[in-house]
Amino acid sequence: MKLNKLFITFFILISPFSLLNATITVKGSAYAVDTLEYYQAGPGVMYTKFRISNGSRVRTLYVLETDMTNPYNKIEEWQSQKQVGTFQLLTDAHQAMDAPNHHPIGSVNCNFWVGTPNIEVDPSLAGCDGQCLSGTARNGWLVGEPMYNWNRWYPGDDHKQSVGFVMITKEKRAFIEDMWYDGYVRINGQRHALRDCNRTRTNPNTDEIALFNEYIGNRPTRTTDGVEIVFTPHEWNINEDMHCTVISKNTSGGTTLQPNQGVLQGRGTGKTLLNTLQPGDTFAINLDIFSLSDTIRPHITQMMTGNALVMKNGQLMPRNTTEDYCNKDYPRSMFGTNDSGDRFWMMIVENPGMRTDELCDILKFMGATNAAGADGGGSAQMNLFGKIQNPTTENSPRRLPNSFFVVSTAPDSDIPGQLQFVKPLYSIPAYA
Repeated sequence: MKLNKLFITFFILISPFSLLNATITVKGSAYAVDTLEYYQAGPGVMYTKFRISNGSRVRTLYVLETDMTNPYNKIEEWQSQKQVGTFQLLTDAHQAMDAPNHHPIGSVNCNFWVGTPNIEVDPSLAGCDGQCLSGTARNGWLVGEPMYNWNRWYPGDDHKQSVGFVMITKEKRAFIEDMWYDGYVRINGQRHALRDCNRTRTNPNTDEIALFNEYIGNRPTRTTDGVEIVFTPHEWNINEDMHCTVISKNTSGGTTLQPNQGVLQGRGTGKTLLNTLQPGDTFAINLDIFSLSDTIRPHITQMMTGNALVMKNGQLMPRNTTEDYCNKDYPRSMFGTNDSGDRFWMMIVENPGMRTDELCDILKFMGATNAAGADGGGSAQMNLFGKIQNPTTENSPRRLPNSFFVVSTAPDSDIPGQLQFVKPLYSIPAYA
């Protein structure tokens, strides 16, 4: 039995949740709220399933709200099968994450990923099939860098406030903002840009240095006509110098990485700089990711890239209406946080779905001030205790490249820390 996990059967007829018997104003229209389920799913984590209705328009939503100040929970990105370019069911990922003193509670799908249409638009993505299209990080490891061209440059749009990156910081605060990438390697006082991370592209640039780490998985690094440096860092992190030591050097590529190893591949000017290194030498890497609007560089531990930044400081952003994807009824995932970053919401609206500006109004009602949309359609899924809660748009749940989990880190113990009631099952006669 685990701390905070002692259950006794009891029937609760009244819920204290603010949505019970509430009315929500969504885009100027009043919606009645019917709270279907509401209970504590884990330390500082509340689960709610509710239905809103306005005449014949009825929608069902699912929310996991996390109190980030609770010391016994954690938000964690999960990279499918711990390898870029792979897919996994949320329920399988749930089992894979389970470990002593580390028990997943629930999760929601995250990034869009590289498919054939993306490669047709941007040939530089050839070879990156299945990889998350933009910034992804897990436990301080950069899995994939924020991409310069991903979902930006809409007509009349301010690109500095267009893409929704959802991040958790080392200080355990949730942060939603548009971000930019300026990673670099520093060798003997010389600095060179790091083009990307774990991109298994088939057409590298003439002058570049690319980074690979263990999230490339069990596949070798790509072959190269440049130079490859295998190294170990003192610690993987983002927005802080990583001090690294060279293990080996080759001119062929194709290295299968061991745990905690990384690789730099250089061509042209990148090759010239990397060629100055020899086994045993040290150098520094900085994976610089910063906010475009105010150049904040948070100490990022977890990161995903949604679709658009749709709410900032309580104000709706232009992409709610200027982008077709946001401006239509659609089953979709949303993430929200408040100004202080100590509350974090993961939300799903099931088919036929809603627009992002409508979901922003619902998140604002709950207390959120910042929000980002994520992948939708058949990808929109909420897992709770290893079971998908919402009916998906496909015959069976879709496999996904990555997800955000809320995890209980309460110590495993036979001593109860809290009494929690199981969900009652009601049998109500028709018309009762």
